[in-house]
Amino acid sequence: MKSKEEKQHSAPATALQRVMSILNIVSERQGDPMRIVEVAECLDLPKSTVHRIVNMLLSLGLLSMSTQKGSVILGKNLVDMVLRALQTPDLHALLLPTFTRVANSVGATAFLARFDGNQVELIDIFPPTHEDIPYFNPGKGVRPAHACSSAKAILGFYDPAIVRAAVNSPMKHFTQSTIVDLDTYMAELSQVREQGFAECQEEMEQGVYSIAIPVFASKGAPEFSIGLAGPTVRMRLTEPKELKACLLGASREMSGWLYRSALIESQRMATS
Repeated sequence: MKSKEEKQHSAPATALQRVMSILNIVSERQGDPMRIVEVAECLDLPKSTVHRIVNMLLSLGLLSMSTQKGSVILGKNLVDMVLRALQTPDLHALLLPTFTRVANSVGATAFLARFDGNQVELIDIFPPTHEDIPYFNPGKGVRPAHACSSAKAILGFYDPAIVRAAVNSPMKHFTQSTIVDLDTYMAELSQVREQGFAECQEEMEQGVYSIAIPVFASKGAPEFSIGLAGPTVRMRLTEPKELKACLLGASREMSGWLYRSALIESQRMATS
C-alpha cells in the first residue's frame, strides 16, 4: 500500500473536485482502461466513495465500462460534448504537425473527415510540404458516401439503416470503378470492418487512389476518419497495410487529443 506521500494525486476535498479528479485521472490514460480500485488508490479516496461516483458518471455517460473487468474509460457523452465544441480551426492546429509528418512520409495529401449523422464531410487537408513533390488536392466538402474512402471508413461501423440514409439514391457513377449497387456497397463495408481501413480505387477520379481509417474517440461508432490521397501510381508503391499502419499512429494521437480536450471542456462546463 502506498503512503500518502507516494500518492499520485492528493485527495480531493469537495464532491465536485472528486468528480473532476476521477475524470482527470481516467483521461490521463488517453483511452486505455483504468481499474476502479486503481483510481481510488491514486486519489487516496475510499473505494466505496469512488464506486459511488463512478456509478453516477456511468449513468450520465461521462464514463463507460471497458471490456476489461472492473475498468473504465471516458464515456461517449463526454467525448461527444467536446466533439460538438471543437471547431475545424482547433482541430487543424492540433493535427498539423502529425498529419504533415504523415503526408511527407508517403508523399500524399492527408485528410480529415467528419460524419454529422447524415453525411460525411471532408473538413481539412494537409498536403506534403516538400516542394519537389506534386500532390493531389481532394478539396473540402460533402463526400459521396458510396465512392469515397473517408465515408466508407466511417460508415462501415454504423447500422445499415444509417448507412442507407447516408447514401444518395441513385448512386452516382463517377468512373468505371464506382460502385453503384447498394448490395455490393454493403458487402464492401463489411470488408472495411474486418480489415480496419477503406479504399477508393479510382472510384471518384481516374488516376487517384485514397485510403482511410476510422478514428474511435469514444466507445461506439466513429465520427471521424483520417486518410491519404494521391496519384495511384505513387500510392501503389506502398502496400495498403503499410499505409494503414502509418495512419494508425496519427489516429492514436488524435484520439488522445480528443480525450484531453473532452476533459478540458467538461471542466469548463462544470465551472461555468
